[in-house]
Amino acid sequence: MWVKIEVTVPNPAGHLRPQMTARVQIVVQHLTDQMVVPTNAAINRDKRTLVFVAREEAVEEHFVDIVRQVENQFVIRGDLQCGDRVITLGREVLTPASQIRVVRTYDAPPGAVRRPETGAAKASTRPITQ
Repeated sequence: MWVKIEVTVPNPAGHLRPQMTARVQIVVQHLTDQMVVPTNAAINRDKRTLVFVAREEAVEEHFVDIVRQVENQFVIRGDLQCGDRVITLGREVLTPASQIRVVRTYDAPPGAVRRPETGAAKASTRPITQ
């Protein structure tokens, strides 16, 4: 979201000129130790949100509450554990009895916010700045 604002900034050395622009990030809230999953891991069923977790060659469904969305990840509450492999591709046709084969996993480095395109992503707990 882009918002145009005008601010007054001290400029004793004269480095700033009229009409210069800047990109800033305003920290509204800093969340720590929050469970996050990619937005493409969540699915709505029966008016509830769930994610599927890969366990060996089977899946488990876990109902979660979405606390908020930060870019392309959901901050969630639920019974997931850090490191659980959440399914991000083909989740629409899964049931708890489904047999699966994980083709690719994605483990985001700390601080990264990227969307895995296929396979499974690991749920993670990390600070989120919004």
